Amino acid sequence: MPTSPTTSHLSLLIALLPIGCAAPCVDDGLIQVACRDDDAEIDSDSVDGDASADDGADGADGADGQDDGSGGADGGDAGDAGDAGDAGSGDDGSGDDGGSGDGADDGSGDDGADADADGIPDAWDNCPVTDNPAQGDMDGDGLGDRCDTDTRCGHGMELQPLLAPVVTVESGIDEICLLCSISDEMSAIDEDLRSAATLLVPVGVTGGVFLRVLDASATHPAGTTVGFVVEAPGLALADLFIVGSHLRLVTRLDGEVQEIDNAPEILDATADGISLRGLAVLETTAPFDAVEIQLGTGIGVLDALRVDTVCATMP
Repeated sequence: MPTSPTTSHLSLLIALLPIGCAAPCVDDGLIQVACRDDDAEIDSDSVDGDASADDGADGADGADGQDDGSGGADGGDAGDAGDAGDAGSGDDGSGDDGGSGDGADDGSGDDGADADADGIPDAWDNCPVTDNPAQGDMDGDGLGDRCDTDTRCGHGMELQPLLAPVVTVESGIDEICLLCSISDEMSAIDEDLRSAATLLVPVGVTGGVFLRVLDASATHPAGTTVGFVVEAPGLALADLFIVGSHLRLVTRLDGEVQEIDNAPEILDATADGISLRGLAVLETTAPFDAVEIQLGTGIGVLDALRVDTVCATMP
């Protein structure tokens, strides 16, 4: 036969009650407990004013729910509104689900490498090693303007291509340079800036080859920047120093040597996994009407060089 609950029974039950439940009461031998249902309004007859005040305080943390101390159903409703406010605050775009969270949607994920520190992760950066936060790509080739030699050297650009028939091309091979060769010389001065002449000097062979471009229509003044867009098949950016160490740029005027750069600077270098591409430049200090690029032998892996075009700043 059931017996009435003792004080110890009630104390144990109160300790086990979940948050949101009012203190139990005994009615005709039965223990009655009122608990808040987050999806339903709490009955004011079952919950005392203190419980409603707690709910109202919760509401103050969220939306505009406030407790005026009157308790009852009004306090409970305010608490529900406050809870909804707390839940909604994570969906306003500032949480992990928003565009500025840790995800990759906005390109600012915490695990995205950014070699050039321009704020664009390498995976989406069209110039991964050149600072270009604007990501400009004038010719739409997927390579950013800041590191695209086609953009730096092209019609209307900083450097203008020297093209046939205004200029002509010559080439030569040292007699002692066995197995050396030059092919497609005209590709270095044609309208297609992606076509290329190829200079070949096998590793370990003595001697070298050269490609010379002559401009019979004008003498370029001192201070002109002149250079060749070159590609080194099979090389990565880490091998950039190899390219310069194998090259020599020479300017001439009426056939006479004006300047020699034995290790020209390679600008705007990029690597696509197939070849390293860059702009070998010379800042001239004397007038010239011809410029040549020479590829020599040496210790390293560079044995072939593609010359896409020759460019110069115009007066």
